[in-house]
Amino acid sequence: MTPADVALLTCPTCRGALVFLGKTDGDAIETGSLQCQRCAHAWPVRAGLPHLYEEGAVRGSDRFLRFVYDIIAPFHDAAVRFALPLMQFSSAEATRDGYMERLDLASLAPRRDGVPLRILEVGIGGGANLPLIERDLPMDVDVEVWGADLSVGMIAQCRRRLRSGRLGLRVRLLMADAHDLPFPDASFDRVFHVGGIAGYRDPARGLAEMARVARPGTPIVVVDEQLDPHGSHGLYQRLIFRAITIYDPRPHAPREHVPAGAVDVVEEQVSRFYYCLSFRMPPTRAAQATPPGGQPPMSSGNEGHPMSTVKDILSSAELANLVAGYDEAAMKGILTGFFPQVYPPTQDYIDAISEAFYGALPPDDATPPRTMLSLRDRERCLISILASRGAGLTLAIHMYIALMHEISAEEIAHILFLAGIYTGVDNLAGGLSAEVKMLTTLKVLAVLPLPPGPLAVITALRVAFPR
Repeated sequence: MTPADVALLTCPTCRGALVFLGKTDGDAIETGSLQCQRCAHAWPVRAGLPHLYEEGAVRGSDRFLRFVYDIIAPFHDAAVRFALPLMQFSSAEATRDGYMERLDLASLAPRRDGVPLRILEVGIGGGANLPLIERDLPMDVDVEVWGADLSVGMIAQCRRRLRSGRLGLRVRLLMADAHDLPFPDASFDRVFHVGGIAGYRDPARGLAEMARVARPGTPIVVVDEQLDPHGSHGLYQRLIFRAITIYDPRPHAPREHVPAGAVDVVEEQVSRFYYCLSFRMPPTRAAQATPPGGQPPMSSGNEGHPMSTVKDILSSAELANLVAGYDEAAMKGILTGFFPQVYPPTQDYIDAISEAFYGALPPDDATPPRTMLSLRDRERCLISILASRGAGLTLAIHMYIALMHEISAEEIAHILFLAGIYTGVDNLAGGLSAEVKMLTTLKVLAVLPLPPGPLAVITALRVAFPR
């Protein structure tokens, strides 16, 4: 998981935006914490794995089953593959094919805004479903798979599977509680869970959370144990089934807990021992009026011109979402605090700039008060200066600030053009390229339901503009 990926997470307690503070290994987060910008809770990151759950909330059957899965993790997938056919007289592959059909991955199509499609498996375990996802996805779609689990043992098995190199999927793993998923509303194009909801302390809340993070209209698929009510079972199958569901007094499809308003609710048996429950949440009026990512820009007839290119990257709705998350005080705090911590040599520069722009005149100075530049003019000047120096990250940050203060992407491009005319064609090309990269990075953040704040944006820009 990269710092940019963190922008797709939220605090499981208050749904605030998170930002990574800590050590990276290349582009991947390694150790540190995910700091909530709203409640200030610090969620630990250990060995590259975010831990986004409250330990005190893991109780009852959740705690017991986590303990069990941690113990059986090294043998779980092999047991399912080889022992399950002996128990229910049908293969694990046939069971998996039954519920994968309900996910309907074949109908996925690339998003018009270029943002990757996202699939969430709640309780990813050892990653046994990852090869099936890769098998069923269309060839032309850009997809990220996100996997959440509470068992460190099962997550370890999944990471081993990914390190084997046999999968081409991009997979993001995290520790999380299914009762409080750390994602914004309507974040995923497919959501599914296999084999654990019967042990949830609150199955209704678990289903509600899956519905919350799924985009309206997307299939939500849940699979767990239920003895086929329409099948014929001998004493052997009944005893085996009771043994593997000993923790659940009445194993059944939790149809009664499907969220109110769900449509296309289907309960079916995919094998002797397993049901598949699927449903969708209907689009809201807001979602119907403004689809995720907004509408593609209208053609102006000048698509080849750099000014029209940058003008059309961010839609007005996406820009409005970014402005809604912007906080001037937070940005000032980052520039005068967080930023120099990450780049210590900039401290003297920040101090000098702060004195020049904000420092008070001595009390005995009789000269007239100095005339200050407006905030917008200051950003225009800084963009011009930074572009002439071939700056990367710092230029991107000030272009972002300018956008937040109603300086259009087109005007920024004109400033970069003028700076390049007077300082050289390399600076011209580099400045315009930096603006396109900055806007593209912002676009990824802007489609999130929760408006990203300055810290989340700067974290993403740091990844896009490495030193």
